Amino acid sequence: MLEFSNNMPEELSGIDSIEGFSIDDSPHEKTDRMPSKEEIINTPLIIEKEKTTSNIVTSQSIEFIECDENINYLSDKWKETPCGIIECQVPHVGATYLEMYSDRDSIIVLSSENEAHRCSKEYPNSLYVEEETAVKILSEYVREPIKHKFIVTSKTVGYLLSQLSKNALKKLQDCFFMVKDMEQLQTECTYKKDTGNILDYYLLFSNDKRCIYTSDYKAFTHPGLKNENVHVIKWEKLPERNIKIIPCGNVIGVLKNNIEKIPANEKVLVAYTSIQQAKLSILNLEKKIQKECCILGNLYNKEEADDFYIQIASKYDTLPKRITFLGIRQLDIEVNEKCHLITVSGTSKGSTLLSLKDIIKAHGLCKSGILSDTIIHDTIKCHPQWNDEINTLVERGEKIVRLQNTADELSKGDSSLKRLFSIVSTTLKNKATGRIRGRLPNVRLVKTDIWGKSAVAYMNIDSLLLRTNLYQRYYNNDLALRKALEGLYNISSWLPNGQEVSQEQQKIEKEEKDKQNKKKEEKRAAILDEILKLHLDGKLNLEYLENKSKVGNGLNRKVYLEVSKLYPYIDTEELIQEMRSIKNGNTIGFKTLNNKIIYWAVDDVHPLKLSMKEAFEVGKKYTNAEIREKMNPIIQYHLHRNWSENERKAIALFKCFFKTKRPKNEYIIVPDEYFQGHKERIDKGEDDLLKWFIITDAQASSKKKGK
Repeated sequence: MLEFSNNMPEELSGIDSIEGFSIDDSPHEKTDRMPSKEEIINTPLIIEKEKTTSNIVTSQSIEFIECDENINYLSDKWKETPCGIIECQVPHVGATYLEMYSDRDSIIVLSSENEAHRCSKEYPNSLYVEEETAVKILSEYVREPIKHKFIVTSKTVGYLLSQLSKNALKKLQDCFFMVKDMEQLQTECTYKKDTGNILDYYLLFSNDKRCIYTSDYKAFTHPGLKNENVHVIKWEKLPERNIKIIPCGNVIGVLKNNIEKIPANEKVLVAYTSIQQAKLSILNLEKKIQKECCILGNLYNKEEADDFYIQIASKYDTLPKRITFLGIRQLDIEVNEKCHLITVSGTSKGSTLLSLKDIIKAHGLCKSGILSDTIIHDTIKCHPQWNDEINTLVERGEKIVRLQNTADELSKGDSSLKRLFSIVSTTLKNKATGRIRGRLPNVRLVKTDIWGKSAVAYMNIDSLLLRTNLYQRYYNNDLALRKALEGLYNISSWLPNGQEVSQEQQKIEKEEKDKQNKKKEEKRAAILDEILKLHLDGKLNLEYLENKSKVGNGLNRKVYLEVSKLYPYIDTEELIQEMRSIKNGNTIGFKTLNNKIIYWAVDDVHPLKLSMKEAFEVGKKYTNAEIREKMNPIIQYHLHRNWSENERKAIALFKCFFKTKRPKNEYIIVPDEYFQGHKERIDKGEDDLLKWFIITDAQASSKKKGK
């Protein structure tokens, strides 16, 4: 929930209460990869925000484009792609084709490498720019006497723009810049590197040289888009469907009932875009039916899908099993076999939440006809405060960015100020995550833009707005999705189902969760074994650990990141031994270990340690109240946190700093240290300790909350 401090100036009052340290501290690409501002004519990067009552973009011009049943593709309606934001709920209407054959040079940003590869084959006069595409190839392509069509992804758009401008291959202002499937990029930007920079590149181009295709024109917060023209496409040429809609409170239970009623000789395709949920659905089916099931996924999904896994292909003349689950959001496969289609939209996960566009795409998977067409979905409680809270996140991000960039500017050429402002910068980074009420994730509010400056991570915030808009439009109640689909298709039946989760279903879910947790523990141990072996073989270094922390699955990245954070300060074998004692996913356990090692690594004559030694003596007893009284001013001075209203935080940090025993209600400091093998030490002159310690904001104690 959003909370506010009454103790800060009005200008800063929005940045004090959102907890988190998950700001992206990874090094960013050097700005020499990007065109300089001087190379872009009339395309200022910094756009002043107008004073409005809302930070959510509301465009001044909205045009509704009526495409009746005589319109097969957008090229039947337009000669070229219009500029601005284009909302279209229907896929495969020829958006890429229209721009490919427009009479101008174009840069087309696609949402995936697979789609980029397909397009490059479908349009032979285009060039798919990959990270390894040589400048020579770009030069030869630009010299061809054609309208140039550059196909890029979020990974490669920066490289293309840099090479075009740096090598004087083409004037960027002559190109039209098109972003396709922006809603997918918004969804992925919180965990995919480079995706959050798409809007930076977009704003390099003038208003009449750019466009965005999206399924929701309202899901934008960037002030630079405030005056974009909006075109809302009303598409009528859709295949006939007779849909059975089942709103329910127990998706897996209802899915089980529907699958088990289908005749045993008929195929079923279930679009449930989560490997975890697809597997749980299978495990709830009758044992004999489970043997007829499989889950389509990518190679990295194999371990989670277990024996049900089958690697996804682009085309199926016959489905691999009688009951095939599509467990990922790759809704572009081709199935040339009649089957029952069951589309599932679950509100509990972002990966399973489907838009109208996704639901239409799911139907398009089946090229040879559908035996029955069922949509199962649940609903979610929507909060009227969501938009206000998203506005607050935008405002908070803007305040942090102004403070950060002002501090950077003022400290130029002044080493003393630079040291002072580095503390401010680190403190701000610890504040720069936010969330809104409900089961929605924290997002980073600040990023480093393509020029190397701090900027608001608008696309991260847009990912929340996109999701809450879907909730409010289609999943707020049992009738909402039905009403939306009635405007497109025939609804054969609507059957609300109040089925509750059975004890057997709960048991299966718990067993599967325990099984997956055990696998993660085993995998974590294997990664630590691998690191230790490299160390013993003399092949381990910090650069290797940092590189490995950026690749692979989430667990792999997390373990390598944690080891790399502490690797410089403690003997590697001792570190690995300590890391083994932390269970997978135990963030508090790692935070405690980190703070223990960092304090131990701080130079013995550092002011923090001198303050602690002056306040506490080895062998003496201290009550909780005495510890808080002594710790709070030290924490406030050295770590810039006010924990006076929290009864536990200071005690927890005290136990990181000192090894203690507690025979009764008092702590006794013992002379032993936690660790043995020092490597580097943190210098006595280092003021910005928050770069090492993991210090999250304190939540008010339960007693305080009660008041």
